[in-house]
Amino acid sequence: MIPAVPTPVPPPAGVAPVSPGTGPPAGPLSRSLTCKAAFAAAEALAGEDRPVGVAHLFAALAEDVDAVTSTIIRHGGADVAKLRSALLEAGASTAAAPEKAPDTPPPSLAAAPSTTPVLDRFGRDLTALARKGEIGPIVGRRREILAVLQTMARSSKNNPVLVGEAGVGKTAIVEALAIRAAEGKDPGALAGKRIVELSLEALVGGSEHRGALEARVLGVIAEVRSHPEIIVFIDELQALVGTGRAGPGSLDAARLLTPALARGELRCIGATTADDYRRFIESDPALERRFEKVLVEETDRDETLEILRGLRPGLERHHGVSLPDEALAAAVDLSVRFEPDRKLPDKAIDLVDKAAARTRLPMLSLVRPSPEREGGEAMEAPPVTPGIVARVLAERRRLPLDLVAESLDSGMGSRLLALEGFLRERVLGQDEAIARVSRRLRLAFASPGGRRGPLSVLLFLGPSGVGKTETARLLAEHLFGSASGMIRIDMSDLMEENAVSKLIGSPSGPVGPEDEGRLTGAIRGKPNALLLLDEVEQAHPHALDVFLQLFDEGRLTDAKGRLADGRHLVVVMTSNLGAAGPRPAPGFVRQGPNDSGPAAPDLRGVFRLELLNRIDEIITFRALDPDDVEMIVGRALAELTSAVERRHGVRVRVTPEAARFAAQQAALASAGARGARRTVERLVHGPLSALVLTGKLTRHTAWAAVYDEGGIYLLPEG
Repeated sequence: MIPAVPTPVPPPAGVAPVSPGTGPPAGPLSRSLTCKAAFAAAEALAGEDRPVGVAHLFAALAEDVDAVTSTIIRHGGADVAKLRSALLEAGASTAAAPEKAPDTPPPSLAAAPSTTPVLDRFGRDLTALARKGEIGPIVGRRREILAVLQTMARSSKNNPVLVGEAGVGKTAIVEALAIRAAEGKDPGALAGKRIVELSLEALVGGSEHRGALEARVLGVIAEVRSHPEIIVFIDELQALVGTGRAGPGSLDAARLLTPALARGELRCIGATTADDYRRFIESDPALERRFEKVLVEETDRDETLEILRGLRPGLERHHGVSLPDEALAAAVDLSVRFEPDRKLPDKAIDLVDKAAARTRLPMLSLVRPSPEREGGEAMEAPPVTPGIVARVLAERRRLPLDLVAESLDSGMGSRLLALEGFLRERVLGQDEAIARVSRRLRLAFASPGGRRGPLSVLLFLGPSGVGKTETARLLAEHLFGSASGMIRIDMSDLMEENAVSKLIGSPSGPVGPEDEGRLTGAIRGKPNALLLLDEVEQAHPHALDVFLQLFDEGRLTDAKGRLADGRHLVVVMTSNLGAAGPRPAPGFVRQGPNDSGPAAPDLRGVFRLELLNRIDEIITFRALDPDDVEMIVGRALAELTSAVERRHGVRVRVTPEAARFAAQQAALASAGARGARRTVERLVHGPLSALVLTGKLTRHTAWAAVYDEGGIYLLPEG
């Protein structure tokens, strides 16, 4: 029987009729973006490492509501869902037949295939994870969560973007939304919603061929368009701009997503930092206007403690330890004090987690594990103490443990009480200046009221070689654990008007390197340190203007807009102004309101009044008298003879006459402590070095440095 010829069906609306006799266009042919999206969807339907057959491609075309094939099938009255299931079953059987092992069971026909294969491949379903209890709990951030929900409930521009620094909890807010959606809360914005986190790394990976990324992105858009309940979460939203752009004629991921966002076919939640939002999102007006910005700021101390208490049960179960409230409070306070370059609550959570791990594994075990206690007695969970938290932070930031521990116990009280005695033993002849420095720093560290700027800003005045720089070095050693706790900026390098770029870095630009600022980079690397500005009067006034913000607010912005936190700095500036000595000419000096020591020179003709008003105290170091020089020479001789005996096993005795002659020569040099040490090197160290080089020093067990006929000579004594 010859089948009847069916009546031609007119093409549906939107489908152009094919004219007979028309051939393909001349020239090379390339696949359209729609065609690439269809092949990408077919590849996702086939699955990883499986061949793509005609059935998979037909199923992908049938699923796409905008495809011509799907339109023709629906116009003919066919059931697209049944047709798609049959095609996938046929494709799976065909693909598996040649490679199926004899003991491999046939694919289950009862399991319904996924309707979002592209999102399943390149995304992570946060709502499904929330139903399984694999994310959370989320504590706090009620204001930000409400702002996101209100944005999602809008009729237009309902795509929120979370803008905040790294570590403030942007991803946690989205996970909180997934938890609320899984629990059925907020039906006005989350009813039946499914939040899927899209991995840009997976989306880009393996798409080295031109057009492959576009096909994947279009596949994502097609699936979201077919499933209005899906909300896509894109972390690091700025990465969309430029991703996949291979040349002038290609499109990046942002340009592909923007039309879908504009038509409301794609619901999206983004997350990025403020700097990246300004640089990438705002620079693309078409993309920026599709999002509503929700600011996520750093949590305060109380909210961070609330978050830690909410996370405590999970951390205790994981580590097998107990986390008392004092350990949580110590983690918050220490992270705020010693890690200003990171943000709450991330830095506090990280510190608690690491302290718990240290409590669980305090050291490497050198023996085999012992059997359980007799009788099956349960092991008591060890507590995480504030001392362990302090030790973890000290190791992570490479700080002295006693410095970190004292900030918990007494606010560095014992260290500050011992400061004056520590300085008096090492800086000679400046008792009054040392007393004023110690008093000012005790006031700065122990002040009950908070201050906006650094801990203290001091200006040391006096002649060269009287101990200004040495006092600053000793302050860094005593307050911050070692001499490496000092940041030194030689202000003589900043004499040019354009020297500001050396301090805060060069601005971003297409030409030239983007140098890190010498000052801002050092402060970010050592936020707890002594900042020494040596010979401050030699810097250009424009360079000194940079320090106004630092001295007033305790922070500094570099050329790239990044903040350097200087609230825990001790700033010491040194200057040789007033080097005429303790009795300058009349009219040259004035007695300032904060100058109780030797008279300080009038600085108003050298520094701007705005800078002088930000200095906490001006401390004048007096010129050294002959008695001071004699003590410095005596100490230098003692250090030299001790070093010789320790290294070569030879004793060197300096006679009183020789020591007195060295002190007289040092006083005549009038170069302060540096001149005194140079005199000792010339008169004693030089002859000793000659004996070492010739090998004569070790021929005798003892030598004597004696004065005779206007010089110092070394004579053997044994």
